[in-house]
Amino acid sequence: MPQKDTGDIKTPARKYNVGRADRTIRGLAGVSMTFIGLFVLDGFSLNPVGLVVMALSLYPMITSQMAVCPVYKLLGVSTRTAEDIVKESEYEENYEQDFR
Repeated sequence: MPQKDTGDIKTPARKYNVGRADRTIRGLAGVSMTFIGLFVLDGFSLNPVGLVVMALSLYPMITSQMAVCPVYKLLGVSTRTAEDIVKESEYEENYEQDFR
């Protein structure tokens, strides 16, 4: 049975506002906070301070992976460089070519 052509499906463009260096720092900070919460502040024993630090570590890790920071968006700040924008556009072009 032939497949029906549904046309190009476009997803809305996200406005990235976290640059590559900022993403690296956020990722390292999130992993470090998790380690501190678990081992230094004894989160394994359900110490409330350790658990709070572990919960707070989710924010930098998630924003690092998504490259979007809600606080930056509210303040109108972006840490992206011209190099980040070029690499992103190259990735999107290659993605569109691979999945046409």
